[in-house]
Amino acid sequence: MQSIELKQVTVLGMLAHRILRNSMRLESGKYQPDRVYQAENCEWPADWEGRVLLAQTRILEDSHREPSFMREIFEGVYARFNKKGYLGPILPDGEFNEQQLSGHNWLLRALLEYRRLTGDKAAENAAYTIVRNLYLPLRGGAYARYAVQPEKRVFQGNPDGCLTGDCVDGWYLSTDIGCAYMCLDGLSAAYRDLDIPELKGLLEEMIEEFGKIDFVGLSMQTHATLSGIRGILNFYRSTGEGKYLELAKRLFHLYLSEGMSENYGNYNWFQRPLWTEPCAIVDSYMAAMELYRITEEIPYFEVAQKIYLNALGHAQRINGGFGCDNCVGAESPFLTVHGNGVDAFWCCSMRGGEGLAEVCRSIALEKDGILHIGFYNPCEIRWKDAVVTLKTGYPAQGHVELKVVGSMEKLGLFLPSYAQTAKVTVNGVETACEKKNGFLLVPLGGGDCQVTLDFSIPLLEEKVINKNSLQGYHSFSHGFLMLGVESQSEHQLAGELLHDEGACYHAGELKFRPLDDTYRINLKDLKDRKLQVLFRR
Repeated sequence: MQSIELKQVTVLGMLAHRILRNSMRLESGKYQPDRVYQAENCEWPADWEGRVLLAQTRILEDSHREPSFMREIFEGVYARFNKKGYLGPILPDGEFNEQQLSGHNWLLRALLEYRRLTGDKAAENAAYTIVRNLYLPLRGGAYARYAVQPEKRVFQGNPDGCLTGDCVDGWYLSTDIGCAYMCLDGLSAAYRDLDIPELKGLLEEMIEEFGKIDFVGLSMQTHATLSGIRGILNFYRSTGEGKYLELAKRLFHLYLSEGMSENYGNYNWFQRPLWTEPCAIVDSYMAAMELYRITEEIPYFEVAQKIYLNALGHAQRINGGFGCDNCVGAESPFLTVHGNGVDAFWCCSMRGGEGLAEVCRSIALEKDGILHIGFYNPCEIRWKDAVVTLKTGYPAQGHVELKVVGSMEKLGLFLPSYAQTAKVTVNGVETACEKKNGFLLVPLGGGDCQVTLDFSIPLLEEKVINKNSLQGYHSFSHGFLMLGVESQSEHQLAGELLHDEGACYHAGELKFRPLDDTYRINLKDLKDRKLQVLFRR
């Protein structure tokens, strides 16, 4: 299964509204050229610049327009490169700054994405130089010396991370433990897109050491873990070696069981559920979707939808940016915003833009020459000789309308695993469909037609998903939409939830609603809001 190119998809509806708000945030004051470039003594060289540019390449792709100042920012970054062609200090041979390596991951990815979308030669040359001069010197054992012993790490730090002090075994270490592996993401993309054969050896070394880490015992940063997983999946795509897919699956399942909060957000570090980080939420969505595209195992696709609807959806703020929340379930049944509720403008607001673009890539998929509709959101899809227009009230409603103009013999429609009933009509006539790998294959006959899909959305009651979460509690969902009750004190349920309309329910005086309305709420109201999402009976 593969996602089709976003230039073939015009997104409408709520997802388009979220993208618009985010793009407006990313073209506001903090992200304009004179404020993008960081000081030479910045502890995260290329991180801010790279994330801004990566987000802007995603805006270019999903909104079909070039963001303001995008080319100017690229040129400004090039002008600030040191004599070796990257940002930040040039360290003595054998010494490495893991925050510098981490930060350049995002710049490397931005350069590669911009080159993919535009063919820009300057971006290609810059990416090539960064790999050659910053990363290839790591070959030959640098990652074997990287400190994975708890006694060598500092288990403190703010959401933006910082260097911890002296050089340890040739490494300047970060409070974001494991961020030295963030660059598996960008380096695997560079191996795929650029002619640098010696990069293969470095990636093999990195992945071998990565697979040895006790992620939980080390309190590894989940952002770094998930970016590493994506890098491993990229490398699997390039090499076809099954051991890399198995490693990625093992680590992702470890994340699901010990690194994920109860609304499908993340612990910022394993064993340290202090706050979520939308950067990692985006990483988890991307990892889940790539695992689905490779394996076609529907649980990966469904967990991706849950991540978007319940975690990333809640993390978006009214200004379009993305902010941190508490790790619901770790110590409390309540979901709240972290700190004062503002967006994490230094990283998460940018990565949130990439996350929304990845949700767009989940709408239209291709398998065996057949268009498959995976995530239901209003849109227009141009596919070969046909145009498909989609209208829906999903995920609150299980009703999808599609207008197909042009030639198409068959169409795949995702049917959630929770649906107990489903009905498909073509031009008003109920139609029998083959079900294959979670999709209904609808015969269309090759001409213009109207298609409807109706499926049931039940109320689901589930136990906690993280093995370290509060025990004896349950969550409630309308399909994939988790429900919460706005309250300052904990409620215990005595009766059943009764359906009102859409995705809303009640139990006595308690009103249950989806969690994803955060971006509509003024900051002063959001700071004090508590949503109970876990309940005892």
